[in-house]
Amino acid sequence: MFSIIITSFNRLDLLKRSLHSALQQTYNEPYEIIIVDDASNEAYEDYI
Repeated sequence: MFSIIITSFNRLDLLKRSLHSALQQTYNEPYEIIIVDDASNEAYEDYI
């Protein structure tokens, strides 16, 4: 298993691109995606 960690602060547009890119990859083993939001003002929770 491996982890994909995406950090973000007030850049929902880039979070969307990063998450989309990670989900489009093909992996042969289990993985988790961890999104770290540093108290953004944008609606990250609504998107996720």
